[in-house]
Amino acid sequence: MTTQKERAQDAKTPPLALSVAEAAIALRMCTNSVYAAVRSGDLPSVRIGGRIVIPVGALQRKLEEMA
Repeated sequence: MTTQKERAQDAKTPPLALSVAEAAIALRMCTNSVYAAVRSGDLPSVRIGGRIVIPVGALQRKLEEMA
């Protein structure tokens, strides 16, 4: 069982990956556009089970390449 202190520490840890919805918010895009970018390979992604996540580091590198 996790303690309140451990949960508070977890809240301070930045995420390693974003959901499609979280990535859409961060990129100021609609979720359909993010899904399209994932499908086309323009946006790096990983499928974990049935869920698609976008690694934060890969997203940052991709944005730097495009700038």
